[in-house]
Amino acid sequence: MRIAFLDDDDEYAALVMKMLTRLGHQVTLFRKPAALMTALEMEPPFVDAVITDFHMPGGNGDEVIRRVLENFPGLPCAVVSTDDEAVKQSIAGAITCEKPFALQGFADLIARLFPRG
Repeated sequence: MRIAFLDDDDEYAALVMKMLTRLGHQVTLFRKPAALMTALEMEPPFVDAVITDFHMPGGNGDEVIRRVLENFPGLPCAVVSTDDEAVKQSIAGAITCEKPFALQGFADLIARLFPRG
């Protein structure tokens, strides 16, 4: 799968890139919401899914996912966070979950984004 990942935390972004690549996915990293939206608008659909952090300067994951789904309905999306309240939020059209920090956590998240029917 081709995944766009949005997070402003350098250490976590490096972990995500490593783990998702290890699982066989192509990952494009974005550090700012505006950069992700610009890329999506310029080359749709260059990704199969979007995963974003919840808390970021310049916009939170809720706002990002709403904009993504407004422009690309049906694109699988997930919002991850270490904030329990953010994880409990219901974001229409997106999965919300605790930030994974291990390979199995990333595998589980991808399985939720792409359930086998």
